[in-house]
Amino acid sequence: MPPSARKPISRSIARALDPLVPSGHLTKGLMMLYGRSDKKAANALLLQALEQDPNYYPALMRLAELRWCCEGEFAEAILYGERALALEPNASWPQRLLLRFYLDIGELDAAKQVLGESRERDPIGQIPVLLFERAWKEAGELALVADGQLSGIDGVAMMWAVSQYAQATEEWTRSRAFFELLAHIDWRGEGEPGVEDYTHDMAASVELAAILLASGEVTRGRELLRAVLRIIVREAEVRGDMWYGVTRPQALALLGESDAAIEALRNSIDTGSMLGWWYQLECEHAYDALRTDPRFVAILEQVRNHVAAQRLKLEAMRVAGVVPTRAVPAARVSTTR
Repeated sequence: MPPSARKPISRSIARALDPLVPSGHLTKGLMMLYGRSDKKAANALLLQALEQDPNYYPALMRLAELRWCCEGEFAEAILYGERALALEPNASWPQRLLLRFYLDIGELDAAKQVLGESRERDPIGQIPVLLFERAWKEAGELALVADGQLSGIDGVAMMWAVSQYAQATEEWTRSRAFFELLAHIDWRGEGEPGVEDYTHDMAASVELAAILLASGEVTRGRELLRAVLRIIVREAEVRGDMWYGVTRPQALALLGESDAAIEALRNSIDTGSMLGWWYQLECEHAYDALRTDPRFVAILEQVRNHVAAQRLKLEAMRVAGVVPTRAVPAARVSTTR
């Protein structure tokens, strides 16, 4: 085809192909992270985007997410999140993430300050705070009435809220319906149940199985867990283990496979996949049978020590003036409970 006959490249495509445009690095970085679980490559590409434009808001937010949920680097997540919020002070994305970062580093007052809105105006944003405070019933009730708002990081908090609500109140019917809507389980066929989970890590199916077990439907609960683990093994070969760092050990623990659950937990923590939401590890009912196991105790202590180290790192950043000082109580929430 002669050059004159070729269809001209659109301006948007040209920008995406231009290595000097930060959005190109961002796109490639997200593909490496979500397509290949390659955190190292994603990190390098996101940093390249910021080298070209230090105020490139999407790259700041994606780096904050990467540091938080994939590496457990809460202090650096706060650094990037605060920079993004300063650029977009009215945006909900950095607010919702930052409050989780501060909760994971044990600073409840700072998280509440970031939220900065009444419960009536932002009920979904209140759910992670209520979970941190162990207000299971209130958090669950907010999640159960938030129809159509289950997505992304908000969805993770809402699912755990409903799960804890179910265990605390034993109101299994509402909670079961909530997770059945997300998990899409087909019990009509023979053999293993058909699963079409709408969550990225099979969380809805695992939580539904936990409710089935707790409410007396043990056979179905165990069948569902085994089906979920088969799917996780298959999908992890393509997507990587990182995405199942929370749900795999939880499913194994619910099945009573203690050794495998401990091994999966260690792997998740070593790779940074289970360092966030340390208070979930403290309260998750799937691990009740492991509470006195010395190996589980050691894992929990490792996570608490990590949080304490991250807090010291954040303090150094504050002293250096690169992170703002928010409302921090004189006696912070302990991570050595």
